[in-house]
Parts: sequence; structure tokens; C-alpha cells
Amino acid sequence: MATGCVIPNLSWNGYVDDTADALATTKPYVAYSLLDVYNSARATGKKYLMINIAEFDCPGCQSSAMAMGMASGGGASVDQAGGVLIEVLMTTGFVAPPKKADLDAWVNKYSLSFTVMADLSSALTTNNTLGRRDQAYIIDLKTMKILQFMPGSIVGAGASNSGPQGMAAMHTLLGK
Repeated sequence: MATGCVIPNLSWNGYVDDTADALATTKPYVAYSLLDVYNSARATGKKYLMINIAEFDCPGCQSSAMAMGMASGGGASVDQAGGVLIEVLMTTGFVAPPKKADLDAWVNKYSLSFTVMADLSSALTTNNTLGRRDQAYIIDLKTMKILQFMPGSIVGAGASNSGPQGMAAMHTLLGK
């Protein structure tokens, strides 16, 4: 999806942690959608959302998850600065939808303390809508339009991964 496009209402299952106050797997496991995020933003006044797309076996995605799981300056800092961060595990083995056990392993391995979801759809809806792994999208929560896109790196670690790029963009937008 391109910058300026309205992102469609995608649905997932996972752990909602808007306050980024605990390991995501300690939160209730629920169905969740972008409509839920939009409605929450209308109530809370939050303005920006970062969606980071991950694949269980992708080295670049693993690097992004590691950066977002860092205790200070990690993904939780986006929520704590007034934004919304969602990590979406869209596939495992590059071709199959992840299972809840895959999501739990992902969260626990990287100590993710923010909203983390899995696309359990056999149609691979997130993958088919948003594209390949290790990508981040910054979305205006008033219009649901994509403001920025970070393609990340599917092969390695570093500043070129979508997680660090997206977090930096969110902090700039949030003035933090």
C-alpha cells in the first residue's frame, strides 16, 4: 500500500497492551481490528499508529523485534509517548498463517510489551494487503491514511530494519 492510501480494516488475534506496561502475553488474548484502534483513538485523542509487519523466520523481522523489545527506547516507548504501536506476525515459514503458539513464542522471545497480533487467516490477509515482511507503516488515526512507509530489510540486522525506522518516525511525529 502506498503513502496517502487509506488502510483497510484488517483483523487479527492477539494481545492488546496500549499502556505498554507488561509483557504482551500477560494480557487477555482477543480479536482486534483497525476499527478498534480507530475507535480507541477517537476516545483517547491518540493521533498516530505504527504497524510493524513480521514473519516468524525472517532475520530482519527478528532484528526489528529485538530492537522493539529493548527495555528503554524499545516499542513500549512509542505507546508511552502517546502513539500506538502494533506488531503483526503475518506468517510463519513464509507461507502459512501463524498459530497462537507462534505468537506467544515471538512475544516471549523478544520481550514485547506493547500490542502484538497474529493474522490467523488462512487467506494471509495482512500479507496480501500490506506486502512482504519487515515493513512499518505510520498511519494518521484521524483519516486512517498511510503517512509513511519503511521497507526495512528482510535479510539482516541494523538501523535499516523497519522497527527502528518506524519507532524513530513515531517519536518525531509525537515530538518526543
